[in-house]
Amino acid sequence: MRNGYTGRLGLVVAAVGIGVLGTGCLPRLPVTLAQSVSTAQLRVRPTPAKFPSTPPPYWPMPIVKVTVTNTGNTTIKAVVVHPVGVYSVPSSTCKTLGPGQHCVASVQFCPTKPNHYVATLAVTGKNAVTGKQVRATATLEGTAT
Repeated sequence: MRNGYTGRLGLVVAAVGIGVLGTGCLPRLPVTLAQSVSTAQLRVRPTPAKFPSTPPPYWPMPIVKVTVTNTGNTTIKAVVVHPVGVYSVPSSTCKTLGPGQHCVASVQFCPTKPNHYVATLAVTGKNAVTGKQVRATATLEGTAT
């Protein structure tokens, strides 16, 4: 009886050893829904981005730096900070953002006449896993006197 017991134990150990070591596979763990979803999210700060009051001749034109952060869990590629109305984007370090990474864009207030200017800055990119567009916005506010 002792030999039968040892034989069974030896057979079980051998089967486990062959199954794991022989094929190189490890037991599979169930994947939860949270682990399988690739979220790509952008955040823009500050919002609102307020520019100092600008008197004529509207030079030098003020610049406010905005920070774009990837707050999701997957990479965002082709990140673009779009100019809008009297607000230009003369420089940007935004291209590809991994999870938790950020970039900085300079937004310049370029008024041509007295007015209070409010616009929505759009930042877009693409989820590197799904290819879907990702978008975030910030409010821009400036006054030309």
